[in-house]
Amino acid sequence: MLEEMLGMTERSPRFVRRFGELGAQIDASIAAYASAVTDGSFPAREHLYGAAATATSAG
Repeated sequence: MLEEMLGMTERSPRFVRRFGELGAQIDASIAAYASAVTDGSFPAREHLYGAAATATSAG
């Protein structure tokens, strides 16, 4: 029921009241993430740690 209450599904049972419309926001967030990964802007150096950060700063 939580998904229906938050508007993460297209349809809800009659006994569920919607308290939000998060489905569209989730879709937009996933699309923005995929676009950032595809265009190479994510992950940036500040998002890395450990060996990956060291390798990036060395090369």
